[in-house]
Amino acid sequence: MPAPRSTSAAEPGRSPPRSPPAGSPSPRWNSTPAAAGVLFRRADVLVDDLGGPYDFVSCLAALHHLPLEPGLRRLRSLVRPGGVLAVLGLAREEGLLDRAASLASVPLDLAARLVRDDPVHAAPVTGPEQSLREVRAVADRVVPGARFRRRLFWRYSMIWRRPSADTFPDRISL
Repeated sequence: MPAPRSTSAAEPGRSPPRSPPAGSPSPRWNSTPAAAGVLFRRADVLVDDLGGPYDFVSCLAALHHLPLEPGLRRLRSLVRPGGVLAVLGLAREEGLLDRAASLASVPLDLAARLVRDDPVHAAPVTGPEQSLREVRAVADRVVPGARFRRRLFWRYSMIWRRPSADTFPDRISL
């Protein structure tokens, strides 16, 4: 049986309803023809019941807003055996090599600001506390075998496939 499909975004300090209100749509729950079969919701990833497990869990530019290890453990708990956790995260620069690599992003960031049509300050902005080295060290403990790549715009990607033989006893009942 396929795992349920859903996407959710962490929004610390705000808790959505546990289930869609009966009979009327809520601004926090949205199902549209363009997203048939996918439930989009805002939730506090650390405390709200997000269901699962899921085939695919993504965390886009949000992990640095959470306590790193508890946040990564929670995301891991949402992935079914054989499923994938994909993180696009931000890491604090550490050392000359990081600063030199980030320098390539400066002109691209300026150019992107000129052409993008989304509101520049629509999302909460918080600088990352951990360096990529520190994020990798936590990931080695929590999601061993995760693959990292440094990206432009001060970001990194992390891909982890949960082993088919479930070795992580972290199913959380809320």
